[in-house]
Amino acid sequence: MSLIDRLHGHVEEGGLTLKRYKYRCVQTITTKLDEIPVSTIVNKKDYSVERFTDAEGTQGFAFSVRDDIPSIFPEQYEESITLVNELENMKVNAIIGIDPKTGQITKVLNHKEIIDLWDEEKKHLTEKYKFLKGTAGSNALNNLIKIEDKIIYQYDTFIKTLAATPFYSIFFGQYLVSDQPQEGDDIIPYSSRLFPDNKFNLETQRKSEIQEDGTMLLECTGKNSQDSHFDEAIRKAYDEKIKPVVQYSFTQYNINFTQQSWINQTERCLQKGTQTVIEEVTDNLTLSIDLQIRRLTNTI
Repeated sequence: MSLIDRLHGHVEEGGLTLKRYKYRCVQTITTKLDEIPVSTIVNKKDYSVERFTDAEGTQGFAFSVRDDIPSIFPEQYEESITLVNELENMKVNAIIGIDPKTGQITKVLNHKEIIDLWDEEKKHLTEKYKFLKGTAGSNALNNLIKIEDKIIYQYDTFIKTLAATPFYSIFFGQYLVSDQPQEGDDIIPYSSRLFPDNKFNLETQRKSEIQEDGTMLLECTGKNSQDSHFDEAIRKAYDEKIKPVVQYSFTQYNINFTQQSWINQTERCLQKGTQTVIEEVTDNLTLSIDLQIRRLTNTI
């Protein structure tokens, strides 16, 4: 019997309480070279959330994806984004435990089940794309499988990957466990999307405000530290990958981050959330990520 079935059994026996939520998540990723859009990816997903709580207040969360509607420009990359989405949706089967003080992900309660799902998925992918054997497409698939192996088999890496999932990055937070959210300045890690394998610290500021309807608005803004604006590793990666295309020399590397969350304080649940990340080499290259989340009212 799977863990989710056992949890539902405990709910029926009265050992756990269960609350259900639904959310719509729309993420738009746009890449521009010299202010000209060259790629746009839109991911639309509806999530169902089950929130389990025991008598001591310990919480666990189970998720599923009801609708998944990806689109991409240029269209020739549509099959690739569909494959990536399928792998991401498989990981959504992870049942998550959170830190009782921060509300952040600390445990995957069914990691073995996720590994088993991945092993089956690998067999399916190998069979489905066996016609690519000996081609560049086959090499790309093998590399993707190796990357996913490193993520899914390694428990700590898997948790970090889940925490970075767009929907989870807004859904999980201190509001789940406390009425007094953290405020003030903080430093958070950030992995570059434009230049993978490069990581930086974002200097962030947090504040909260109670709205007229009683909803709590949580706001977080951030930017990369001054010493990373002219980082040599970024300059080198730019010169190797981007300059041959745009021809313009490296200028300055900037990251700007903004997140807003509207919280139903009575239920301690997310009502709406937005997140915007703009990563750029000024005037030459821009990656913008816009994330919109809202709670749904339908019971279908």
